[in-house]
Amino acid sequence: MTLQVETGQKLSNNNIQVSVYHSIGNTPEKYALKNYSVPEDKKDEFSKSIKAQAQTSTKLIVPSMIAGSILGSIIGWRCTTNELVKPISALITFIGGGVIGCLPAAIYDYFSNRQILQKYNAQKLN
Repeated sequence: MTLQVETGQKLSNNNIQVSVYHSIGNTPEKYALKNYSVPEDKKDEFSKSIKAQAQTSTKLIVPSMIAGSILGSIIGWRCTTNELVKPISALITFIGGGVIGCLPAAIYDYFSNRQILQKYNAQKLN
C-alpha cells in the first residue's frame, strides 16, 4: 500500500485542494481519502511533509507492534498459574499486546499531522 498525493482544484483565497490517499499497486481505487485546503505556494512542501510523516509512521508501527505482542505474550504466560490455560492466555495477550503496541504510532501520527497542518496553514476539508 503506497501513499499518493494529488493536487486538485483551485479553491478560494489562493488555496488549492490536495488529496492524500492510499492505493494498492497501480489500481485506481483510493483508500482512506483525505482532502486538505493548502495555500498554493506551500503545496509542494506540504506534500513532501505528509509523505515523510507517513513513512516514519510506517517504520514506527511494525517494531512497536512486535514489541507489544511479545511483551503481551510473556505477561500472559507468566501471570497464569493453570498449565492448561497458559497457551490460551499467552495467545490472547499476544493479540492484545499487538493492538496496544500500535498506540505509539497512532499518537505520533495524530500529533505530527496536526503539526504539519499548523506549519503550512492547511485545513482538512472532509
